Amino acid sequence: MSKLIPIDEVQIIAFDIERTLNSKEHFKFHPKVIETYLKKGYDERPKSKEEAEKRGEKGFNGLTSSFPVMEFHKRDNKTWFYGYINPTRYLFGEAFRDLMKEENYSKKEINAMSPNMANVSLIAPVKIDGKYFIFSQIKGDALGSGQVHAGYVAGNIAGKHVMKEYEEKTERLLINALKQETYEEAGMNLSSMDSTAPAYFVDERETGQVNLASVVRNANVDSMLKSYEAQTIEKLLKAEKLEVNGIAMLPILGVSLIPIEGRHNVENIVSYRPTTNGLVKTVENRGIRPYTRIVLEHLAESKDNVKSLLEKAGF
Repeated sequence: MSKLIPIDEVQIIAFDIERTLNSKEHFKFHPKVIETYLKKGYDERPKSKEEAEKRGEKGFNGLTSSFPVMEFHKRDNKTWFYGYINPTRYLFGEAFRDLMKEENYSKKEINAMSPNMANVSLIAPVKIDGKYFIFSQIKGDALGSGQVHAGYVAGNIAGKHVMKEYEEKTERLLINALKQETYEEAGMNLSSMDSTAPAYFVDERETGQVNLASVVRNANVDSMLKSYEAQTIEKLLKAEKLEVNGIAMLPILGVSLIPIEGRHNVENIVSYRPTTNGLVKTVENRGIRPYTRIVLEHLAESKDNVKSLLEKAGF
């Protein structure tokens, strides 16, 4: 199965039952993930920011979500994504990534072990001086810090969104999750942008994650940069950590993926780095997230893939 699957329709059933160490049948975790989760003491970590503060600890095992069941079906010439989604503690994903550091597993083994932590994102193609780019983020204080993520915004589907939409077979929980990420990472209101319904399934199970990606239509580069600039100036003046540590313009065509020690880099990428005086334009070499590699490889496969993305984006 391809790592990036264009999808036309999404049907998700949300459950308010937390997926835990004791979950059974379709909802259970792989035994190796459970073993690592316990060995690392993740089950004893604080479960909220408030609990962490009381215990004098920095991090906490917050409630995100995962897809214990995922299926794809063709119907009426459309590709449907079906999934069950449950609230799930973040560190189940970390336990899986710990496993990946210990041994080289096959793709089949990875897919079987992955907890499928649920994420959403926005892909934002833009046109600058006649050339097409993906308006991407440089990860800040988060997983993959310093690497380029091809999502304009991207993040976990918080458990609270899942519980709110318990047994609702709708995309509302995806929209709510995107609203939160767009405000937190880009300083913008999702309603101010035109975007598609989820258009791609990005298979990041090598990191324990999967992602439902929507596409921004008619993206306004200046508006997006100004919103990000205003947000980061305010945060930097307050000495707050940044979830997004810069903007990178990834060429849709012609970018080379440089393999380095099992990872990939991109070179000579135009970036915008935040300072208290505004954004500073630079040209940089950067590591990339698996999500980014998957998107760029998909676009490099055929001109039709590029055409399809640009059409979704309103070009």
